[in-house]
Amino acid sequence: MTLLELINAFKESAYEEANVNTVILYDLLELNAHPDIDYSCVVIIPDNSLVNENLVTRQFTIYYIDRLADNEEYIHSVGEQVLESLITRVVDEYELSINTYAINFFKHKFIDDCAGCYAQVSIITPKETVCEYDYSD
Repeated sequence: MTLLELINAFKESAYEEANVNTVILYDLLELNAHPDIDYSCVVIIPDNSLVNENLVTRQFTIYYIDRLADNEEYIHSVGEQVLESLITRVVDEYELSINTYAINFFKHKFIDDCAGCYAQVSIITPKETVCEYDYSD
């Protein structure tokens, strides 16, 4: 599975969650560029890839963010369930290996007062290429 395929799998999985209205790729601060953002949202950031001979371990940070009305703990609880669900869905659907991951909670001011959580996830995939050019001349 390539990096692009994995990013798209996470994106599709996030939109399957009932209360996720927006998915942003790569840039958490993109929230500040959209004053009319439709919360709740998921932000998917590919952090790095660790490559060996046969496997690639791709590390992601995936955020769940919602506008803070008055119950931070409720947002944290929902966010934890959303992250667990979307990560598990991708791992199960594509039969991937995953290391244990942590979910961390936060309260932060973007354009709106927000709360949420994020998971730092390492996904292990077989090494593949999308390059179709034959360099063996």
